[in-house]
Amino acid sequence: MKLFEKGQRHIVVILAIFIIISACFFMVTVNYSSEHFVEVRNYFKIYLLFAVLSAIGVFIYTKRKFSQAENIETSLFNRKGVEAATLKQKEQDKIDREEQKRKALEQKRLIEEKLLEITSGLNEENELEPFFDRLLINVSKPLEIVQGVAYIWDKEKQHFRIISTYAYYTDKTDRTFEIGEGIPGQVAKDQKLLTLDNVPDNYIQVVSGLGNSSPKHLVEIPLVDNKQTIAILELASFSKPEVIQQVFFTGLNERISHKIASMIEKL
Repeated sequence: MKLFEKGQRHIVVILAIFIIISACFFMVTVNYSSEHFVEVRNYFKIYLLFAVLSAIGVFIYTKRKFSQAENIETSLFNRKGVEAATLKQKEQDKIDREEQKRKALEQKRLIEEKLLEITSGLNEENELEPFFDRLLINVSKPLEIVQGVAYIWDKEKQHFRIISTYAYYTDKTDRTFEIGEGIPGQVAKDQKLLTLDNVPDNYIQVVSGLGNSSPKHLVEIPLVDNKQTIAILELASFSKPEVIQQVFFTGLNERISHKIASMIEKL
């Protein structure tokens, strides 16, 4: 806008100069004879026409320059806006990465704390039954497990059998299954953790002073050593296991599977 106003001032100056010169011509012609006056008047008309056309030309030129300057200014403004937005996005991405890193470290710390809590005292046990008794008790506290069953692999009979239970009320303590048989047998075959939601009523029964209830969530954890499933943990809960708990169960296998395999070898 300032450029345009400056161009307008140029037009006014040019027109003023032309008017002064024209007035001088007019004053001079007054002293001339009528013959000279006609001739000068014709020149004056041409001169005045040239002045008007020049003023129009200056006006158009100035307006065009102003338009170009405005476009450049708009372009620079847009470019600065894009650069500012890009910079802001990079800063936000950096903040997000740092937050993700912080959460990952916090999750790792929590997992390590739970693993330490659950495996505490297990090294003192050298027999399978007391080992799994303590393991199920330790697991139940931090992970809100209401019922648990531990199965171990019987090499002689080639099937899994119950070795320990937690809050497990049933007369069928001799339950056995082979690899690939039923849900725990399939978990033993796949060697992958399995979570089940909306477990049917009466599939699991928890007995308390308030009566019987059926947990809706079940976790099947294979304990694998040297590429062989040596034990299965079947844990029931009223709340759905979180992702961090599933990661924890994987870490648990790495901590205790080798000791379990060593105890099985001594049977």
